[in-house]
Amino acid sequence: MESHYNSLKEKLDCVEAKQRRKVKTRHNNKEQQFYSRTKNVTNIKFIKEEMDLLDHGLQYSVERTLKTYWTDLTVETERATKLLDTKL
Repeated sequence: MESHYNSLKEKLDCVEAKQRRKVKTRHNNKEQQFYSRTKNVTNIKFIKEEMDLLDHGLQYSVERTLKTYWTDLTVETERATKLLDTKL
């Protein structure tokens, strides 16, 4: 039984040695550079946080709390109705 465990230990040592060799050759200390996902072709100037949000892409979901959403919607609706022209 002991010879079986010695055999398994040798196999494990061999696999670990192979993995160490692969890891040593794959280290790359340079920082990977990517092109920006968005390009602003308008006259609008975006701040860094807005550009970071746009760089997440179309599938990124910006969640707001439900209470904040309804409060903002109410305020925006009231403001819009006050700005309506009453001459119509």
